[in-house]
Amino acid sequence: MHSPAAQRPSRHGRRGRDKAGTRSQATVPATYYTAHRDLIQALASSLYDELATTLAAARDRHPASDPGRQLDEVCRELRRWALAHPQEFGLLFAKPLTDADTAPGAAAHDPSWRFGGVVLDLMVQLWHHGNIKPPADLDPAWTVQLEEVREHLSGTPVPLEVIYVFVSCWARLYGAVAVEVFGHLDFALTDPAPLFDHTVRDILTALGEPRTAPR
Repeated sequence: MHSPAAQRPSRHGRRGRDKAGTRSQATVPATYYTAHRDLIQALASSLYDELATTLAAARDRHPASDPGRQLDEVCRELRRWALAHPQEFGLLFAKPLTDADTAPGAAAHDPSWRFGGVVLDLMVQLWHHGNIKPPADLDPAWTVQLEEVREHLSGTPVPLEVIYVFVSCWARLYGAVAVEVFGHLDFALTDPAPLFDHTVRDILTALGEPRTAPR
């Protein structure tokens, strides 16, 4: 497959997203792609790197001594980016194309973890503050599947039950962003921002930062 570049998805709805890489502005260097998968993987990798850079910049608006404030800003920046780039968000997180996967060995695997690392590293810092209280009734036979997440974290090994809290918080964050981006709150809300504010507060409370209030 010859392509002048891996390009951003079209902004012409779901159908445009299914034709990712065919219409809009280039985001990775021009090259030849021998398969559709290579093209989509290159595009996804570029978008994950862009998002990681964007979130890191948001994080660095606040001092490293205040990871709670940094994570608050990162959550809000993710929402801003997703609302400004709904097709790109859909390609990465709704997985309309199977070739956009991030399985081990896929080209987009490491870039996806660079994005995830911005969020996870802040969660780890909050864990070091000692205020996270994971559920006491988690089944070890189930939590063992979180081992792959732990493998991507450096430093002191994080208990799997704490990683469960991390993943639970990510699910809340992703859910709050996705339902807004994909219009699934339109039936109830004309302004979802206050709902998102409360979601971020709940996430930070779960991570031991109850002092952070909605803005």
